[in-house]
Amino acid sequence: MGLTTASGVLPGATRANYISLTTPAPPNLITPLPSSVLPVQGAPSLLRLPGAQPSAGMKTKSALKKRCKDCFFVRRRGRLFVFCKTNPRHKQRQG
Repeated sequence: MGLTTASGVLPGATRANYISLTTPAPPNLITPLPSSVLPVQGAPSLLRLPGAQPSAGMKTKSALKKRCKDCFFVRRRGRLFVFCKTNPRHKQRQG
C-alpha cells in the first residue's frame, strides 16, 4: 500500500518519506564547511581541525609495563594507566 496524493498513489511511500522528499531544506541550514576543516590528503576519514595535533591513542593491555624511564603509573576511576611525557605513544590503560 502506498501514499495517496492528489496526483495519484506513490507505491511504497509513507507520509514521512513523501514530506522529506518534497519539502526543500531551509537555505540557512546548508552552509559549506570552511577549507580549514575539510579532510586532508593524508587522512581521508578524519577531519583535521586547525591547531589540533594528531595523537597515537592509548593501548589497552592486561599487563602494564613502563616502556622507558619517564613512564609513570596513575590510578584514576578505578583503572590503572601508564603515561609518558617524553613519548606519548607509551600511553596504556589496563582493561
